[in-house]
Amino acid sequence: MTEASDWAAPLVITRKSDGSLRICVDHTKLNRHVRRPTHPTRTPRDAVAEISGDATYFSTFDAASGYKFLRASMGLSSSSDEYNRRADLAFQGVGKTVRVVDDLLRYDSSFPEHVMGVCAVLSAARDAGITFNIKKFQFAQPQV
Repeated sequence: MTEASDWAAPLVITRKSDGSLRICVDHTKLNRHVRRPTHPTRTPRDAVAEISGDATYFSTFDAASGYKFLRASMGLSSSSDEYNRRADLAFQGVGKTVRVVDDLLRYDSSFPEHVMGVCAVLSAARDAGITFNIKKFQFAQPQV
């Protein structure tokens, strides 16, 4: 395309704390024209309230890329609701898990059950095309 577009947006590249690059797009003007779906987002307080009191094993997961730039860039008003909807769908059949945006916690009261549960989380993530950040993964911790 060689002609000008009304849909161009300012682009800024910043460096993350780990040295990698983050592409940031200002979608202020575009967001005025986007029909935003609504999907409830769980608060950290609500997530913690769901954890059973007898849980003694905890594993934490963090999505490696909460947003895929090929589908929707961060800052597009509809992307967070759609991300949460798809993540809820991906993990809906996995019990004893709570999720807040791209953070997921698995909890259990026995180690064998916890290992099977972590495998279920990983399987559901693989089926949904979700990858986790290995640097932030904590397995079978007594507390988080």
